Amino acid sequence: MLEILAKAKSATQDRDWLQVNYCLQQLPLTEDGKTPFDEEFLNLALTVLNYGDFQERWEIAKILPRFGDRVIPPLIEILEDEEIEMEERCFAGSILGQFDRPLAIEALMGCLQTSEDEELTAIAASALANLGESAIATLAHLLQQPESRRLATQALSQIRHPAAIESLLTVVRDEDAKIRTIVIETLGTIRDRRFIPVLIEALNDLDIKVRKEAIIALGLWRDLTSELDLLTLLTPRLYDLNLEICQQAAIAIGKLKTSEAAATLFHVFQSRATPISLQLTLIRALAWNETEASLEYLHKILSSEDEEKLLETIRVLGRMETPHLKSRATRVLLDFFSSSSPALKSPHILKYLIQAWGQLGEPDAREVLVPLQDHNTPSIRLHAIAALDRCQITSLE
Repeated sequence: MLEILAKAKSATQDRDWLQVNYCLQQLPLTEDGKTPFDEEFLNLALTVLNYGDFQERWEIAKILPRFGDRVIPPLIEILEDEEIEMEERCFAGSILGQFDRPLAIEALMGCLQTSEDEELTAIAASALANLGESAIATLAHLLQQPESRRLATQALSQIRHPAAIESLLTVVRDEDAKIRTIVIETLGTIRDRRFIPVLIEALNDLDIKVRKEAIIALGLWRDLTSELDLLTLLTPRLYDLNLEICQQAAIAIGKLKTSEAAATLFHVFQSRATPISLQLTLIRALAWNETEASLEYLHKILSSEDEEKLLETIRVLGRMETPHLKSRATRVLLDFFSSSSPALKSPHILKYLIQAWGQLGEPDAREVLVPLQDHNTPSIRLHAIAALDRCQITSLE
């Protein structure tokens, strides 16, 4: 111990904080994983926290908890001192989150209430969340105070405990949209039927982010599509005034994997009022739908004269992974190839087609890939050879 102390002191004089860290790591541990307390060792560790760079502070932050509860008061002093560098204060707050003690909780709570620095308050909220169940009562109290409600909500959202969720439900209709968003996002990650009515209500929230999180959350209940009538609930959001919401609704509806959902998506796709960006999302959603109906709708889209929509449709058909639909997708693309579409004159379209057949790897595509090996465009020939090889490999698997 004396030898370690001497080396650590020498390194401190040389401001070699990496060496000080190394010396402190050599300290023996007691049965409870703590370091035998010595005031000098603790002071050396705090010196590294004070003067070290980020990496050196990161390393000493792993060692300081070994000193037990005695380290709490000096860490609180650092956390509360506005004259101290912000990075050091953040590290102090993070370390305090490892101590499930009233004194540590009170200090972190005070930081949430009084600090005006967003980074520091975020660290304090995360530290409180790290304490888990013991911090719930404190955080629930902070929900009652407007100035600390948002950060308390963020901290509670990280604690997966029934009491924390109950507290969050008290602010699900808060006037702060950010708070409502956090609550809906959190509820969406929990498999509990009790929260479904809350998620459904949030679909009509005035805030875009709240509506988006509600759509994402309800989309995770697609195994109850019929019981909840999710298609009926989500369809109005396809006509939302915000394009991002429309796109999120299309994604969620596509993953319902029903023919009715596919029909709904295609109906919106056909509307002249639907912008091209949403139409492209609807094409992807139809592919995710993975039904015979959705493939038929994608087949119809291939009659479009818009190259961007054609390329996206060919691309998603080539990425079909459901075994019984891969052959059908291959045939859809073959039908398009044999049509008289002017788009087939585009080398770009032809390359996408060949790549799609290669990805699908279905033997049926050989009938067109073999002749394309002799195409007068070198890049087309190379793509055809690669796709044909893939089809042959797949047939042998």
